[in-house]
Amino acid sequence: MADGLLERGHRLLLTAADDAHFHHDGDRFGAWVEVHAEALEPEALLEALKAGAYYSTQGPRIERLELDGDQLHVATSEVASIAIGGGGDRWQAGTEQRGSPITEATFDVTAFRGSYCRVTAVDGARRRAWSNPIWPSGGM
Repeated sequence: MADGLLERGHRLLLTAADDAHFHHDGDRFGAWVEVHAEALEPEALLEALKAGAYYSTQGPRIERLELDGDQLHVATSEVASIAIGGGGDRWQAGTEQRGSPITEATFDVTAFRGSYCRVTAVDGARRRAWSNPIWPSGGM
């Protein structure tokens, strides 16, 4: 449903998190939101959340997303793969190295102009991190 709305031009932000059933050891701390805020203060956190300066994760970190023209530069914690996808049938496989972790990748986002893309990083334990939608024609 979210992809359908994004493809129709609705600019929405997304989250994925764990609802934490604390009575079951294996069912907590499975996913959370990491916020890029100026300070660890309620006002700064709320401002960053409203601006979409956060990502959802099961463990991997998205350190930096930088859109420079048609190039999207991504920096992460050590992961097995980094990929971008979105905008209907537009999908580009990411950089992947087996047995040797990677921490950065650069993608050409030309195919996503007029639509959106998002970054997915997957670590060796198959845990994921997902960025918010990125609009190449209008910034992030």
